[in-house]
Parts: sequence; structure tokens; C-alpha cells
Amino acid sequence: MKKGGGSAAASSNTTKTTTTTSTSTAAAAPKGGRGSTAKSGGGGGAPKSSSSSSSSSSSGGDVVGAVTAVKAELNGIVVVDSYSKECFTPTAAEFPIALAPVCNTRLLDYVIEFLASNGVHNVYLLYSKHHELIEAYIGETQKWKGIVVPLPCVTELCTLGDAMREVYSRNIFTSDFVLVYGDVVANIDLQQVVTEHKGRHERDKNNILTMVYKSCSPSHPTRVYGDDIVIGVSPLTSQIIFYDDKATKNVTIDVSYIETHKQVMFHNNLMDCGIAICAPVVLSLFQDNFDYSCAADLLRGVLESDIMGYKLFTHIVTQAYAARVRDWYTYNSVSQDIIRRWTFPLVPDSNIMRCSAYTLSRQFIYKDKDAIVSRNALITGNTVIGKGTEIGPYSRISMSVIGSRCRVGSNVVIENSYIWDDVTIGDNVKILQSVICSGVLLHNNCTVDTGSCLSFKVVIGEGMVLNPQTKLVHPGISEEVAEEWGAKLNETPSVATSNTASSNSAWQWIDNAVWDTTVIPFAEQADNASESDESESEEEETGAEEAVPEFSEEVNDLVSSVLSGECPRDNFQLQLNGLKFAHDKNFAECADAVLRAIITDVMQENEELTDPKKLSKAINSVITNYSDTLLKPCISSRDDQIDLIFCLMEIAKEDEKVMPTFQYILWGLNQEAELVDEDAVWKWKSRLEEEQTEAGEAEDEDEDTSNAKFLQVCSDFFKWLREAEEDDD
Repeated sequence: MKKGGGSAAASSNTTKTTTTTSTSTAAAAPKGGRGSTAKSGGGGGAPKSSSSSSSSSSSGGDVVGAVTAVKAELNGIVVVDSYSKECFTPTAAEFPIALAPVCNTRLLDYVIEFLASNGVHNVYLLYSKHHELIEAYIGETQKWKGIVVPLPCVTELCTLGDAMREVYSRNIFTSDFVLVYGDVVANIDLQQVVTEHKGRHERDKNNILTMVYKSCSPSHPTRVYGDDIVIGVSPLTSQIIFYDDKATKNVTIDVSYIETHKQVMFHNNLMDCGIAICAPVVLSLFQDNFDYSCAADLLRGVLESDIMGYKLFTHIVTQAYAARVRDWYTYNSVSQDIIRRWTFPLVPDSNIMRCSAYTLSRQFIYKDKDAIVSRNALITGNTVIGKGTEIGPYSRISMSVIGSRCRVGSNVVIENSYIWDDVTIGDNVKILQSVICSGVLLHNNCTVDTGSCLSFKVVIGEGMVLNPQTKLVHPGISEEVAEEWGAKLNETPSVATSNTASSNSAWQWIDNAVWDTTVIPFAEQADNASESDESESEEEETGAEEAVPEFSEEVNDLVSSVLSGECPRDNFQLQLNGLKFAHDKNFAECADAVLRAIITDVMQENEELTDPKKLSKAINSVITNYSDTLLKPCISSRDDQIDLIFCLMEIAKEDEKVMPTFQYILWGLNQEAELVDEDAVWKWKSRLEEEQTEAGEAEDEDEDTSNAKFLQVCSDFFKWLREAEEDDD
């Protein structure tokens, strides 16, 4: 039997098998990356969740602060503390990682939303550190009133085993419960897992645990380095037969594990999602075995015991999303997945906490309605801008998350970085691939280089240049705290250069944590994922590619039926809304699909036309005659108008016959159909020119040439538009 990125089957007549590492296996396990179903709202390759919507359920009574045994309702326990100190230094020394913002929503909010939307009535939060911060969070979060039950612990809990023994001592759970880590982001159908577990437990009281695993390769971006486990599972019953979390190159499997099972599937492509359905006896096992410090200890103990007779099961996730934020590397990976909507409905524009109002635009750009972005600022793909944030002129932000109430000056460059709330950034500042925590002040002309982390309330003086992988904390941190975390403090950050070092308010945090793989660029991460897990990526791409034609083909058929008179105009919007919700699309994507359908239909009906003016006249005629029915309901703002022009650009790029007609169709959208106004045209032109400038600086000849071509094609239209405005004046 081979150990590798997939799984392998073993028959029951095996005597003893020693396995050797290989990149391939005898029989491939069910594949599934982040998902392989339909795209969701943002137009990216993301699946829709099979779980319920993002609305939360109520517990049906005031249970906050009450710690009593509950039998009838499904309950959950969230382990808030993080037991890997080195993973989030230096931030974790001051702040619970479960409250860290991920795409401007706290991790605990994702966890509780996931549980509440899956029918968990009472969510118990178990914590032993940062009491004041967690209790303040519980008190100020109105949405979770009546759902969250705090379980503070005076004694520090150092392991999961300590946490389970603490829960056992309180005698809370007398029926099955859900165990979740406080760093989980998931959209799986938990109710299905609970139903399967309860059915097994009712049939046999020895069926005590169901572990949730995600199918993904060992090198997947959401897996922590070294998280390499081998699990033997019965494909008939989902029972766990074998478990080894210490495997390296060889795995030895004794026949006793498989002799009573007809089939066993050995997996090395499973990741622990941090979710489990437990019978109350699981708590007793931790209580009776003080050497159990983690879930792996429990699994090994049960499987190796000939006395207890307990059985463990697994639920393998292949289509939905589930991952843990366990270090800065996975913090970046999960943030990227949220932005690209693999976690739907847990995405920014779902506004699950009701205190934000994000909207999604092209290239996965999310902006709160109260954010202020200078018209001269350039915001590119995979970016989130929080509530009340202001972006100054000529600043460039790409592949980054900016928190709420931040102030970003002029000519600032932020790439592949995470800026938390209430951060002030001066002019001419450059931040690359770093994490900036809340309350940080960066004066003018600073540079924060790759892999750095500036913890809370750090102040960086003007002109300071931080070397890569610099960690800074506020001087209020004591040396005792640093020593507790295995670090030391340097009062004068020698790794930095500055002409005004006296204006700094920061100490350097020095430890042995490895930072070369913690925060990496989105593009590099995507490349790594595709290289290391080629087959998985191919399946994800296949799923995404299959989802797009399904929606576009249905819209094509619907538009054709309207144009041919088979479908009444009055019914079009109702049917389009049905497709919109069925495929989880937004209005911009609907307008895109409708415009494509119109142009395709007209070109098929007029194949003999080769003159661009005559062809554009035919297209404009249909668009104008049907604009009120087909397109105007999908366009509600100027941003939608600009998106429609960019959609026309993409169509022209894809079909060489449309390219010569581009400026004439744009003229028709403006003058005849009145779907885009002059301001939208000028803003579209301004964006093209800015992108062209950026492409020239980055030496991206393809982008530079493409934009220049469209600007040249539309030169006559721009001239006509200016003359028309002058005549009006």
C-alpha cells in the first residue's frame, strides 16, 4: 500500500504491510479542493454551500450565563483558546486569535454563524485567557444574545484535553454535542453529519464520535505544514479503522486493524476540520485518561484498546468548504478563499453581522457603502475595504484587506497585506505582504517589508524602513510576557533604518518562529496550489467551467425566447430572478449574461453582415427596443453602468467580429438605449488609462496593448462626446 496524496484500498487477507511514500495511489479517493460545484455570487470558481442560509437561529430563551444540563436541544462547545503559541506571534500574546478579523469579520462570528445556521441552539464558549476581551465581545455582539453561553475558566487550559476535562467537571452535556475549534470557517451541512451520528449512536451506544475531515492534498494551502495523517476508513460504514498522525515515509499497518472488515480505504489526503460530533462519554474518556491532550490521543487510545469497544467514525467533506485558521499562512489562505467566495454564504457582501454594508464589484472587490475612496486611487482585485475607511488620492491597493475606520494617505502602496481596524497610514507609505494590527500609526514615507507583523498600537516614525520579517510590539508589553512566549524584546529595533527613530513607539519581538512561509502573496499561493495539487485544481477548474455555461445557456435560451416572442416580456424579469437566485448570481453578472445573449442572438441572425456599422446598428436596435425589459432592471447604479462597458470589452476581446463594432455599440448604449451615461463613459476611460499606466510601470505589455487598443477604437466617440458637451455648454 502506498502513502501519498490520495487513498488506497486494502483487502482483509493482508498479513502485515509496510508502506512507502509515493505521489500516486492504487485507488484515488474522492477528490475535492475547496469545492467543485457551481460558481457563486462574485463570478469566481466557488461552490455554493449545501448548508442553510446565513441567518442565525435563536435559542428560545435567555441562557447567557446559565450553565445547566440541556437534553432536548442540540448544543455546541467552542474551544476559544489557541494551543499553538508560536503560530501567531506576537499578536496572540495580546489578543485572542478567535477574535482576529478575517476579511473584517471576527473568526468567532464565522464559527457561531456556522453553528447557529445549522440548528445549534446553545453555543458554549470555553476560554481561559483574555477574559476581558472575550466577555466584552459577548456583551457587545447583539446578534448572539440568547445563543452564546460563556464558560470562563480561571485555570489556564493548555491543551484540548484540559478543555474537555473542564467541560466534564461542569456536567453540562447529557446528550450528543458539537465540538468546534474557535478558528474554523466552514459552510458544510452540519445537520446531515449530526443526523448520521445520532442514527449510528441510537443503533449502538458504542458509536461515540464522528470526526469531520476535508478531502485535500497534504500540500493544500489551507493545511498546516507537517499536518500529515494516514487514516484507514471502511468505505461501507465510514468507521475509522486505523489512525497514524506521526507517519513520515513509512507506515506499518497490522492485519488486526482490517481483518474484520471487507474493505478499508487508507487516506493521506484528509485534513482535520476542527469539527466533531461527540457523545457525552467522550468527555469521560478525557477525564479518565489524563495523558489525552488532543483529539489524536483520543483516536489512538480508542483504536488501540481491546477493552472499551468504542467505535469512531468520519464524515469526509468533498464539495463544501471547511478549514482552520491556524497560523499566518492559513490566515492568508482562508482570507483568499473567502474573498473568492469558496465559503459562500460566509462572504463579505452577505454582511452576516449586520453592522456592515459591503457590495461586490468586478475582480472580487468588496467595498462598504460608508468607505470613501478617492477617484484617483487605484483598487485592484481581491480587495476588501471596510466601513468608514478613507483612501487618499493616487494610492494603490491590491490583494489586500483594509479594516474599518482606517485612514490611508496619498500615494500609498499596499500589496498582499492585512490592515486591521483604526489604522492610520501617512503619505508615501509602502506595505508589502504584512499584517498591521489595530491602532497602528505609520507616519509618512515608511516602508513595511515582506512577512512583517506590527502588533497593536505600534507607532512607526517618519521615513522608517522595516526589514523583511520584522515583528514589533507596543512598549507596554512586559518582558515577562515575552519570556512566557519564548521571545525577548529589543527596545531599539536594530533591524530598521530611520532618520527619526525617536518618534517610534515600538519594541522588536525576537523569537524562533519561522516566517518564510507564513504570509505569501495570493498569486504565488495560487501557483503553489496548482503545482502541488494539479489533479485537484483541474477538478476545481472543471467544476467552475461547467457551472458558467449552465447559467449563461439558460439566460441565452430565455433571451432568445423573449426576442422570438415565445416568452412574454412581462415574464422575463421574474424568470431571470429565478435563475439569479438558483445560480447565486448578482445583478452585474445577470446584465453580463443578458448582453452576451443579445449580441450572440443578433449575430447569428445576421451572419451575412460584415460591415461593422450595419452589424452594430442591428445590435443597437435590439438593445434599444428591449432595454427596458432585458437590461435596465439589472442596472441600478453608475458602477453597474461601468461594469456593463467592461462586459462589452470582454465580449469584444473574445470575438474578433465584435471588436470593430465596439465604439458603435457603446454609442448606442449611451445615446439610444440610455443604459450608460456620459459620466460612466468618462470614468471607464479614466480607469483604462490608469490601468494602462500601471501596466506600463509593471511592464505588462499585454494589458498595456489591450487598453490602448480600446482607447484608440473609441477615439472618435470620445471626440464626439466632448463636442456634444461643449455644444450643450
